[in-house]
Amino acid sequence: MFPVNTQVRNIYPPFDTFTVPMANATNEYGCMETLTASAPWWFGAYVAEADWVQPPPVVVRFLPGHDARVAFTGTDSSAAQAVDISFVFSDAMSCASVTAAVTVSSSPGPAGTVDATTVECGAIDAYYADDYVGTRAGTWMWKATLNGAEGIHRITIGVNATSSGGLGLQFSPTFLLRLGRANNPMVFGKLGLYDSGLIGTVGGAVSLVHSAVGADKFRVSYDHGLNFTAWAAYTSVSAVNTAAAAASGTVLVQYWSSTVLSAAHVSWCSFDSSYHAIGESSAARFSSVGMFGDFNLYGKDAFVRTYLDHVGDGDWQISAMFSGSEDVYFMVDGIIQFGDFDGNMYIDRQQIGALAVNTLTIPAPASGYVAWSLNLNDRSRLVTLTPRTTTVQMLVLYLSFFLFPVVLATAAFSFYKLYYS
Repeated sequence: MFPVNTQVRNIYPPFDTFTVPMANATNEYGCMETLTASAPWWFGAYVAEADWVQPPPVVVRFLPGHDARVAFTGTDSSAAQAVDISFVFSDAMSCASVTAAVTVSSSPGPAGTVDATTVECGAIDAYYADDYVGTRAGTWMWKATLNGAEGIHRITIGVNATSSGGLGLQFSPTFLLRLGRANNPMVFGKLGLYDSGLIGTVGGAVSLVHSAVGADKFRVSYDHGLNFTAWAAYTSVSAVNTAAAAASGTVLVQYWSSTVLSAAHVSWCSFDSSYHAIGESSAARFSSVGMFGDFNLYGKDAFVRTYLDHVGDGDWQISAMFSGSEDVYFMVDGIIQFGDFDGNMYIDRQQIGALAVNTLTIPAPASGYVAWSLNLNDRSRLVTLTPRTTTVQMLVLYLSFFLFPVVLATAAFSFYKLYYS
């Protein structure tokens, strides 16, 4: 409660103010009869203007975006490439203090640098002003050119960056920027990157030729990720276990980076007996895919197909008849179970210990059909269903099985003569 005529101010953006009006002639405390929300889901908390404290500035936006992936166009991965970057602040800042506060560390190096001659600062139209309740609007921008080699760059703004009013940042925000070529899995390795140059001959020996600039460690699998070698320090060229590679025809390499604290970066390649890479459309990410459910007694019915055929371009296919809706799951490489616990037709792996049922529900065949042709893409992990075999075709087949013996017997009776003695 505030006395009448007290100036109050919101502690949340946009820091609006109003004067507390009189409630009635006998009450020294005021009362707001109505308060209009400035946006849906609006909230606010007001204090006396004398008690209100200006909050410190914050960074509300980084361009080209946190963890942005930028194509590296040079031929020498250690040569610097220019990338424009900018920061949007909630308050007008000291341009010199921001420039001095920006530091860059890079993996593998050399460290990127900010070209001080390209720095520009100034006020901008309010950014994020009305997008979210309680969000600081961006009103001031610092921009410059970053010169960095291929790899991962950490850009940090120190707390010594101050506003024009003398307030500094409360913490040091850090942003990532990745520079890499198209075959660099540390930059563009979503869902695994097929790299036809991953295996080759170097100095007369079959070798792995890595393109994961920015990685710190790597490990290799020759059985589609079921088993891996021990982690080793990253190098551009490493030896190949030729016996294991020849047996599988596929090599998969996983990379780890201390900068991003992630091992979700994979390159892989399939090759022929001469260790020449084959086209990605002919390569399979899995060694085998089986589909299990009541329709095939979970793989025990020898008269019903269980395993999908790899038909190229990442597609695996199988045709199956169902009497109704069916819950199935997929076994990849004979050991990894996939289902679809969220019902979006993209196969998922369940976390170890999870209690949810992880199966994919296949609906009853479409009207007029008796079977589905199922397609699983090992790149997108999407399952698609196409109706197959119409009821008319099945009826013709059924009648053929019924009539064929009768027709054949009739023909045989008319062809052969029976004699009795």
